[in-house]
Amino acid sequence: MSAIQLPALLDKQIGQLKAHDLDAMIRNYQEDAVVMRPGATARGKIEIREFFAEYLKMEPKIEEIMVAESTEDIILYYATIRIGDEVHNDVGTWILRNGLIWRQTAVLVSQA
Repeated sequence: MSAIQLPALLDKQIGQLKAHDLDAMIRNYQEDAVVMRPGATARGKIEIREFFAEYLKMEPKIEEIMVAESTEDIILYYATIRIGDEVHNDVGTWILRNGLIWRQTAVLVSQA
């Protein structure tokens, strides 16, 4: 992984993802949070938990974070993630409210 300085919440979430700590990951979200990827939208912590439980089953591995920028309430990232034998470019944004994720978008694009 690159040596760029990660925003604290992103760094925390990545560590929890690596540890498959779903409970800790969900604590990073507002009660009324929304996570959206093409073809999938999860609203509220129950749906977001189900979304990430399925995602973790795919054993995602973050290979490199090329960009991670933030303001007081927005985090933007660009990374490569390996899922099985495929490497994907992952571009996403988090909109924060009171230090927790309120809105999250991401697009995975296969490098194949």
